Amino acid sequence: MKESEFKLIRRSFAYRLLFTLAGTFLLMLASYHNIIYFGLIITGIISLPFFFIISSKFYPDSSDFFSSKYKNFLRKKKGLDLIPEDSNIKGDHFDDYKRG
Repeated sequence: MKESEFKLIRRSFAYRLLFTLAGTFLLMLASYHNIIYFGLIITGIISLPFFFIISSKFYPDSSDFFSSKYKNFLRKKKGLDLIPEDSNIKGDHFDDYKRG
């Protein structure tokens, strides 16, 4: 992995989290002003996973944040032992966008 790919994944995941939190905040604000007739807590519980899942379509590179390739790049920079590639967690399995 190159430094540019590493930064792209990190930036994409940060934007994904920002999109998730902003969307949740807007729906909770609408709930607070009785535009949506759910409670604040229920709206937050429903909208957080919804926006997190939907945001993978806008930021597909963010799914590599969970991959062993990304983690090994961090571990290599810190001088730690690398995780074997046959790890159960692979970023490609989290998002169907990359599978075609």
